Amino acid sequence: MLDKQLVEAEAERLRDEVQRLPDPIRFVFHRETNKELKDPDTYAVLAWSLPLCLHHFYLGKWNRGLLELAAVILGLVFFIAGISADEMILLAIGIPLILAVSVAELYCLFRSEVIVKNYNNKLMVQILENARLHS
Repeated sequence: MLDKQLVEAEAERLRDEVQRLPDPIRFVFHRETNKELKDPDTYAVLAWSLPLCLHHFYLGKWNRGLLELAAVILGLVFFIAGISADEMILLAIGIPLILAVSVAELYCLFRSEVIVKNYNNKLMVQILENARLHS
């Protein structure tokens, strides 16, 4: 679980480090970060699409997005098949699958700000390293 204070402290450390950069490197850093940084509000809006898992794709987490989307689809298939065939075992598989993904998605929804800030911190570290290497 992400610690909000640690993520904030890392963001502050990165801001201080960027301020100490020479102007040409700082220019490159800001140019690249403006293209790549993600917005917490966009992430939160996409997180409202609970069963579609769109917010994972927004951050480039394709494996997690596809895995959760597959779990939701599989859960729906089991749920619908269970209702159609009046089979409780299929319902007992489908409902927990859907609920498990929903709980994970609610976590992402309510922690969207710190999740995106942590993502952006990691991205800024990469951009900072690349800017230093290419200067």
